[in-house]
Amino acid sequence: MPKVRVGKSYAIVDECDLPKVRSYRWYMMRRSDRDMVYAQADHKGRKLLMHRVVLDMKPNDHRRVIPLNGNGLDCRLVNLSIGHGERDFIGESGLKGVTENKRNGKWIAQINHGGKQHYLGIFDTSEEAHKEYIKAKERLTGHKQRKRPTK
Repeated sequence: MPKVRVGKSYAIVDECDLPKVRSYRWYMMRRSDRDMVYAQADHKGRKLLMHRVVLDMKPNDHRRVIPLNGNGLDCRLVNLSIGHGERDFIGESGLKGVTENKRNGKWIAQINHGGKQHYLGIFDTSEEAHKEYIKAKERLTGHKQRKRPTK
């Protein structure tokens, strides 16, 4: 997977998104409210965030982009989810809809929909819990999760 220079570090992007981000000079920007580092560039007096460029988001699109694995420099499409603010909070698992049960080390999957929280079950791994969350989201919203085609 291609890497793009971001200050003294690198961001990860999909091969097909490399032309979109290659022409900018990226630097690291830390969001203190989320304790996460992102790739940012200046362009014509505007601040651009790499994950928003990858998703072709317009400057007036105020939806929040959530890196599912908690790494703000991982700008691959499979790692990015578009949310609507704090209700899309990701816990310490780094996966949306998944939290750890500290007492037994298992993972709980749950989803908020229609103003109600739905318990989806308890799983041995965070990945299994997240898969259940994705299935529930598709079932409740009727929309498939957007995924990058594999080569």
